[in-house]
Amino acid sequence: MITIRGDSLIKVGVQYLPLTIVGCANAFFAAWLVPRVPAQVIISIGCLAMTAINILSATIPEHLTYWAMAFPAIFLSAFTIDLIVTSAQIITSNTVSIKHQGVAGSLVGTLLSYGMSTGLGFAGTVEVNTFDDGRDLLEGYHCAAYLPVGLAVASLNGIHPHP
Repeated sequence: MITIRGDSLIKVGVQYLPLTIVGCANAFFAAWLVPRVPAQVIISIGCLAMTAINILSATIPEHLTYWAMAFPAIFLSAFTIDLIVTSAQIITSNTVSIKHQGVAGSLVGTLLSYGMSTGLGFAGTVEVNTFDDGRDLLEGYHCAAYLPVGLAVASLNGIHPHP
């Protein structure tokens, strides 16, 4: 938004305000959802949201209004990490004994950090190798956004609810 569209920092901050509001509400939504819906379904919702966000990011034109694609992507982004991590913690806690739940929870957090770092590294590599030596930054950003689309769809393939 700053680099491609030339928006000011204040404007971008306001544009990300829905993420803050919906993210806070989503914490309560996740707490309500967890005892009612299998964790695998909640993870699937998070992965579908991640897919939608990155499809929007990978196809957004340079001068399209914020409300058309950026706002829905920012709004949906509140449903990704919170739902996925909460569900992963529940699955992990339910598969180990009580004395190992702290270690298992720490492992989930560690894997999340490693996954995000690795994903950002891969996306950065894709972006740098597709932005035509800096002449087409938007193309590089679009190409980098297609990577998490594939990863999110692939992660859906590995989620199987228990009968």
